[in-house]
Amino acid sequence: MKKETIEFLRETQKYLKELEMSKENVLQLESELEDSHDIEDDDERIDEQARLEREHSHAVDYVEYLEKQISENFTIDVAKDLMSFINVDEIDWSLITDVEDDNQKVSVQ
Repeated sequence: MKKETIEFLRETQKYLKELEMSKENVLQLESELEDSHDIEDDDERIDEQARLEREHSHAVDYVEYLEKQISENFTIDVAKDLMSFINVDEIDWSLITDVEDDNQKVSVQ
């Protein structure tokens, strides 16, 4: 396996872990933002909502950054190198459907 491919896999593994945590953080911030509507004190509610909106915006930006990093690092050379380790005829295509379903669930969130 080429050095470029190994580096891609290591970086992608790191980015995917960060991406998962970041997506969870976005969902948590969305929940906290909804809950902030229940704060009775107007000034406190406004301050809390502004803080949460800023954090949410930064978290969404970071998710987009991580997704972009993964896709930009996946080059033609990396794809060719990885294909040498895959026998397309032996792929369990039922697993592919499950992955697509998972991706659709994530995109809805």
